[in-house]
Amino acid sequence: MRKIQLICISLLLATSAAVAQTSSTFFRDLAETRNYSLGRPLAPAFTPDNRTVIFLRGGARDPVLRLYAFDIASGQERELISPEQILAGADETLSPEEKARRERARISTRGFTAFELSQDGKRIVVTLSGKLYLLPLDTLEVVALPGSNWIDPRLSPDGNFLAAVKDNDLHVIDLATRAVSQVTTGATETLHHAVAEFVAQEEMSRREGYWWSPDSDWIVYQENDESGVEVRYIADPLHPEFVPQPFFYPRTGTANTKVRLGVIARHGGPTQWIDWERDKYPYLARVIWSEAAAPLTLVVQNRSQQEELVLAADPTSGKTRTLLTEKDPAWINLDDSEMPAWFSDGQQFLWTTERGGTWQVELHRADGTLERVLTPKDFRYSRVLAHDEANGAIYVQGGPDPREAHIWRFPLDGGAGTALTADPGVHSAVFSEDATVYVHSYHRRDGVVGAEIVRDGMPVAQLPSVAEVPPDLPQVELTRVNVGKGTKAARTFDAAIVRPRPFEVGRKYPVILSVYAGPTAKMVTSALRAYFADQWMADQGYVVVRIDGR
Repeated sequence: MRKIQLICISLLLATSAAVAQTSSTFFRDLAETRNYSLGRPLAPAFTPDNRTVIFLRGGARDPVLRLYAFDIASGQERELISPEQILAGADETLSPEEKARRERARISTRGFTAFELSQDGKRIVVTLSGKLYLLPLDTLEVVALPGSNWIDPRLSPDGNFLAAVKDNDLHVIDLATRAVSQVTTGATETLHHAVAEFVAQEEMSRREGYWWSPDSDWIVYQENDESGVEVRYIADPLHPEFVPQPFFYPRTGTANTKVRLGVIARHGGPTQWIDWERDKYPYLARVIWSEAAAPLTLVVQNRSQQEELVLAADPTSGKTRTLLTEKDPAWINLDDSEMPAWFSDGQQFLWTTERGGTWQVELHRADGTLERVLTPKDFRYSRVLAHDEANGAIYVQGGPDPREAHIWRFPLDGGAGTALTADPGVHSAVFSEDATVYVHSYHRRDGVVGAEIVRDGMPVAQLPSVAEVPPDLPQVELTRVNVGKGTKAARTFDAAIVRPRPFEVGRKYPVILSVYAGPTAKMVTSALRAYFADQWMADQGYVVVRIDGR
């Protein structure tokens, strides 16, 4: 009997150890592969001739991103530059400011996390360890630019100058002479120039704090007065010996950053401040200065975010005029797309609004007058991907089923849209400047992911991926839950059910209910790989249910 007990205990311990090891391996694999996404191409950008795609990519378990070029005609890729090539054995270092920026942008990779491609497609700028590097694409000979501790570099539209922020002031580097000019002055611990404040970065998805004029002669920048904002200190739990870093953090009901916007010459000089009712509309949500024929445009909100103005600004006088006003008794959401999106002649612009109860894309005249609504109410809009003025169309991500996202084309003169993707799943696209070719990224319902190049409606190449293929895929049932049926408060919510494997019909299982607390965030999607952790929890003997909130 004792022998049998010992055998049973040994089997139980062995099973527990196996489960623990399996769990440990599962989560290690999930973390090291970033949900099996590492190794897939990121941030694709077309060269002006539409022959080459520049993109970033790490290894299957390597979060260090390198820069690649993919030739569409031949289907060949080549590595342009790697962080190891620049660092030569040294470790990558990040300033506290850059760490904070990446945290707010949810960037967990290293190496080249972004790049700047000149509009003529001849050179690229990358940042590494706070230093700037220029890469001519004809020679691939890396040029180290002067200075250090740079953040947020951006090429001028003509490609001759590079702006960047250092010590909370804006600087411009002449790429021909390598001369550095300090554009703004007077920054202190509480007065910052050309960087987005915390609220804009974290809550409004606006990372920029300055913008080039279309002619490359001027820069509009924001000034942040943080003197009245509370300070919070964040320690590094991995290094408790490090001094906690201070951050300006406006708690609910406390003082916000005082933001104003100014226009200054590329080489510095006096600032022309832009005038609007900043006390009434303290939130600077968007700044657009994209077309020479279109005005400098601001989107501002009041603190309760129930009122929003779209303002056209005169950069010479600083005066503004109202193009659009949005009001909502609850709150006004911000579209992550760059809105308003002006046409090149400055006579029309696109605008997105929930004024009618759901997101829709509108076409407006230059004075703000509504010309027509381009997308129907029953179209579940996600974002504008591109607008093609030459062929009179816009490309939009969305579709009738909110659990999916597809690429659609809508005519600018009104009329029904056309879906360009059909496979169930989540689809998106990055278009060339002339919208004639695009990178189609897909995450299908069957778990297949990829990025293909589409021209004239046909896939012509696949952007190479080195990502690992997951050993197993979740089994997910997508459904809907009806609440308050037969009442005025009746609502239908999207839901996803993940069951244990194997699942015993008739057995009662404990249920884990997963609901995101905030509004608008979509948790139930047809992207199968979003449910890896749900399936692991289910396999421990639970039924995991996701239900979308409001």
